[in-house]
Amino acid sequence: MIRFLLLPLFVALVGLGFFALFSQNPDGFEAFEQGNYGTAREGLTPVAEDGYDEAQFILGQIYEEGLGGAKDIDAAQKWYRLAADQGHEGALGKLSTIIDEKLRQGSDNTVSSDIDDTSSAVAGGIDKSSETDLETLNRKSNERDAGSKTETSTEVETAEIVRSLADGKQALKDELYEKALKTLLPHAIKGNAEAQYQVGEIYRKGLGVEGDEKKGLAWIEKAAEQGHAQAQFVLGFSYKHVIGKEDNSRKAISWLQLAADQGHLRALEALEDLDWLINLDNKVPKTSLTGLDAEFERAKTAFEEKEFDKGIALLKSLARQDYTQAQFELGWAYVHGAGVGIDKAEGLRFLEIAGNKENLQAQFSLGFLYYLGVKVPRDQEKSAFWFKRSYSNGDTKSLYYLGDLYSAMGDTSDNQKAALHWFELSAKEEGDRESQRKLAEIYSKGIGVKPDPEVAVKWLKLAAEQGDRDAQYNLGLNYEEGVGIPKDVVQARRWYRHAANQDLPLAINRLAELNDKYPEQIKINQEDFYREFYRGVNAFEQGMPYGAQDIWLNLAKSGHARSQYRLGITYLPILKRDEDGATWVKLAAEQGYALAQYKLGNFYGDGYHGFPLDISKSLEWYRKSADQGHGPSAIFYAKHYLEGRGVPKDEKKYIDVLEHYVTQEVLLAHLVLGNHYEHGYVTSKDLSRAADLYQRAADLGSESAVKDLSRIQKKIDGIDASPSSQGTQAQSGNEQLVPDGRSGTD
Repeated sequence: MIRFLLLPLFVALVGLGFFALFSQNPDGFEAFEQGNYGTAREGLTPVAEDGYDEAQFILGQIYEEGLGGAKDIDAAQKWYRLAADQGHEGALGKLSTIIDEKLRQGSDNTVSSDIDDTSSAVAGGIDKSSETDLETLNRKSNERDAGSKTETSTEVETAEIVRSLADGKQALKDELYEKALKTLLPHAIKGNAEAQYQVGEIYRKGLGVEGDEKKGLAWIEKAAEQGHAQAQFVLGFSYKHVIGKEDNSRKAISWLQLAADQGHLRALEALEDLDWLINLDNKVPKTSLTGLDAEFERAKTAFEEKEFDKGIALLKSLARQDYTQAQFELGWAYVHGAGVGIDKAEGLRFLEIAGNKENLQAQFSLGFLYYLGVKVPRDQEKSAFWFKRSYSNGDTKSLYYLGDLYSAMGDTSDNQKAALHWFELSAKEEGDRESQRKLAEIYSKGIGVKPDPEVAVKWLKLAAEQGDRDAQYNLGLNYEEGVGIPKDVVQARRWYRHAANQDLPLAINRLAELNDKYPEQIKINQEDFYREFYRGVNAFEQGMPYGAQDIWLNLAKSGHARSQYRLGITYLPILKRDEDGATWVKLAAEQGYALAQYKLGNFYGDGYHGFPLDISKSLEWYRKSADQGHGPSAIFYAKHYLEGRGVPKDEKKYIDVLEHYVTQEVLLAHLVLGNHYEHGYVTSKDLSRAADLYQRAADLGSESAVKDLSRIQKKIDGIDASPSSQGTQAQSGNEQLVPDGRSGTD
């Protein structure tokens, strides 16, 4: 394609990737990446004011480092705090650093009040600091601030904080999530562990906000580090479900152990579960093992080193000496053929010996083997017997399987009641999302109970908040149809998005149907365009393409040109729907969006995506985009005259077009034309004119132009004036600038 002949030249001149694009309304994020910090500040400010945390964080960096203007630490602190209020981890770190630095410098009362508030939060009883520690904190605050608080005012503030925290938690309980987040966030920022945990749960479960597991766990970890037992359990539980890497398993054990040390019952249960699954024994160091324990450790080592005969011999010896764990391991080996020939009868015998001696692993394994019916014949009664034995020893993971067993045993009243009983125990004690979804189905269909849509929705929410995609889809249906909960199309769409992002086909199709069914419900007001657009960007960057697509589709149907363009570009390479994608790009172009006009010029210029090859239309769209300041469009428009593509070949017209866009302050036109004058390409060599163009490009924010200006100034001053050195400079500085300008191929 001829259109790309000068592409290497443009890339080298700008010092950026091909899509370093410029327009009258530049994207602040792109400008920041390109080093155009003044433009970035201008473009990001309205986005940040609309509440997008990443924009707030970048603005904080711009003001902190003085990028594109004077440093302003107070402004940086303001933007970091706003981003941190939303749980932005980077902003939290930056905010902490600024406050620490101000304290070291003996800074203003604003920071002192931040620290006073923090010590008051500690006094609220959440962080369990001693009375002496609290008095020390208050004394230091008093020394920083002559008009410090009295003990009475501190007590009053402490009471206010306690009430505020209680209000936030009550709002959360009442499902007033926006109020809860607004109330709890300030306390979380100031270091209150309970608030940090609750804010983490809000983000982790997507309660009234777009779900963000990473952000939620970041808050929860801060609470866990302060000794919050439930936060420690949740963090350990999260690592527990990423088993497969030893470091994750050890992290899980570490957090669960901290929670268990505070008497957290579910942490104790999960800890025992983990010890079995990954065979880690943190309680007894290997070096202290003696007697039968040492022999068992040698058997494990033999298996790890694939010395199976040795390992089996050691296990048999231990089993004969009534070593329970060896009996379990030997039973498991016989059933699965691990290092020994399969002998199911012998395997079951050893497992039952261990199980009857209350070995939890053996009891659960027997229940699971009879439940699956793969290695041994399926036997529901034996499975239920061993699962109950396992549960009686504290293994809550048996509960779901007991519920499922009784659910499958038949439609008798007793079986239905038993299934309900075990699923409820599993849902409450284990927090098992599959059990929660099963309970929702039971109450929705009235299986053994009176149908109760509201109770069904309660269980669906719990399962959906834990990421169960089927529960998310069904919850969306309930919201859409108003079953068990007030009809809410916005909430329906939210849950469909969550399920669609987990590739549930039903949810993907339902999203599209919902948008067609409720066009008025999805219409977005113009003042919300910015905020909604960047919600889509955020979803796309987090690997949720269907969520992003849905957000952009709603915006696109509401007439937002940028979303129409982004939706179209997303359709083309990712969703493989060329026709739909090209249609949205065309709509955005017709609304005057420069990037879409440029892309449409490409489509017509190459005959892509269902558009006919039409050079005149390509030229028209490039011109429209270039007139808005889009650099690549200006160059491609001019180059049509240079190459005689769709218009008579006219080198003078080519230069005139470039000169025109120089007067319009199109950065790329300055750089290309400056290069032509520097090397005498298409026009006569004129170093002074080239230097002037590079200077103006530098004034527009081009870093590469500064280097070009330095190089050409040496030529003008005669430092690099010899013919040989000039030739070397031309090649080393712009290697692709051969006389005909054709460094690349089609």
